[in-house]
Amino acid sequence: MSSSTFPLQHTVDPDIKHNFSVPVSQKSVSARSHANDASSALPGPHTQPISSRHQNQPTNATSISSRKPNQELEVSAELFRNRIVAVASTNSALLVTLRDTSHAPAALAQKGVHIFKLREELSEQERAIEDVERRLEESKPRSNGGGFLLVLKQASLSIFTLLRRKKTKASEQSPLDNAGNGTSTAEQKDADDTAYFTLLSEKSRSQQRKNELLQQIESSSDEEKDLQLKASKHETAHSDLDNLYNSLFSGPTPGFPSEDAAESAFHRVQTLHEGNTATVLARRRAGQFIQQVQRNWKNAGIYLKDASIRAERGSGILGFSDVKSDLRNVEHYATIAGTGLEKSMLNLAPLGPEIYELAQRMEGIVRGVRSVSIPVASWGGKAELLEAISGTKQHWESGNEVLEQLLYAAKEEERGARLEVRESARELDERRSALQQVRQEVFEQVAGFGEAPPAYHNCCSRTEAYKQQCDVVVELDDEETAGTVEQ
Repeated sequence: MSSSTFPLQHTVDPDIKHNFSVPVSQKSVSARSHANDASSALPGPHTQPISSRHQNQPTNATSISSRKPNQELEVSAELFRNRIVAVASTNSALLVTLRDTSHAPAALAQKGVHIFKLREELSEQERAIEDVERRLEESKPRSNGGGFLLVLKQASLSIFTLLRRKKTKASEQSPLDNAGNGTSTAEQKDADDTAYFTLLSEKSRSQQRKNELLQQIESSSDEEKDLQLKASKHETAHSDLDNLYNSLFSGPTPGFPSEDAAESAFHRVQTLHEGNTATVLARRRAGQFIQQVQRNWKNAGIYLKDASIRAERGSGILGFSDVKSDLRNVEHYATIAGTGLEKSMLNLAPLGPEIYELAQRMEGIVRGVRSVSIPVASWGGKAELLEAISGTKQHWESGNEVLEQLLYAAKEEERGARLEVRESARELDERRSALQQVRQEVFEQVAGFGEAPPAYHNCCSRTEAYKQQCDVVVELDDEETAGTVEQ
């Protein structure tokens, strides 16, 4: 049977803690091996050093050597318990602070939403007041001048009535018409006055609501400041408690194997989550590299278009020099695009079948552009130039389609990686919560409850904070964007 190329080796994870091992037995020391020992020539068993006497007693040596690690473990456990007792009051005070301020973070978020809605309503009331004031300003001249206009209208109607009576057909003018006109004018004035006072009442109500909103915002802002202080104390207590537990429990915990197991489980999930976060960032970088490739590919298309126009109009060797220069630029940007494509694939590794196929197609397109451009740019005539430009244009158009597909595939890879981050973030918070519960139970076993609440309560989930570790802006440095020029 053939052996494996890479033999299986035992590896040790530095993040996984191991319990202390106590030797069960020890090989007895042969008395014959110490026959020539100078200490064995001393007269009498009591005149020999203790170590020499135990060398001739293998049974006792085995007993003592097997008891020594146990004694060291007991001493370490006792020292650890003493350390816990020394900081028990600090632990209790921090837990009490967390309990008393546990409502602050959620209440602060709700208060912020409440103030935001109050400010929105305040803006609406201010706009309503401005609209009412504008309408009042428009109706104010009619209201103030209504009496003068009424007198003027009545005088005009009186004169008009007298003139009409002098006519032979005065009977056609009914006296009720004039009375109706006067009544109509009075009714119009009453309607204008009613509308004016209605606007004043509306403005008064809006102003009253505005004042109420200002008072509520001021009161809510004061409450928000108080909640901010409590939330800050709560966050500080969490940080201090984390630092306290890390200083005590980091590494092997003698006498408490359950804490070692919980911490090992936490570190395993933490390593997994960090790997998922790095994958998201790598996929995001891949998308940026593909966008960089698209910019270089666009630049190649600009020079390709210029070369096509000049090739159609040019003639002679000197006339085609600019065309050849444009094709060299096309080849230059195609080469840079190929380099960026390789960088994007490195950040997408391991490649799936779809992305691998698209990458292979794009590499072939880049090679096609270069193979067409380089020879013709060196020695081609007009017919060869036109043929080269036509072939290059086909490759360039195909490259645009493939790059769009690659960019979409890279974004899909990032979405999938983010789903894994969400899952690992949730599991990591569960492991962290379980680890903190075990550590608090260690304090309760060693030092008692004190003033701290006996029941563990995970007041603040850190799942969202773990998720947001991948919500960072990834920027390519100058070396990675070398050669890319916007046209």
